[in-house]
Amino acid sequence: MRVIRLTAAIGPDHKLHLQLPDDVTTGPAEVIVSIPDPGTPDEDVSDFGKFLDFIDSLPPGNRSKEKIDRALQAERDSWEKP
Repeated sequence: MRVIRLTAAIGPDHKLHLQLPDDVTTGPAEVIVSIPDPGTPDEDVSDFGKFLDFIDSLPPGNRSKEKIDRALQAERDSWEKP
């Protein structure tokens, strides 16, 4: 799965328009809309946003389940307090 993060504005008509990169193929896609809660500072990042940042930080290429599991475990281990 390829993840593309875009910033978009929701208009007064409650419609959302996105321009995807030219190399995105046609076909089905899953769209997840993350909207900040009112009063939440913009610099706060949701857990899902942190997860996407982590996924973006992984090296590209064909990864096995074992390699992904090891990378996730290493990330979890970094959360442990000394």
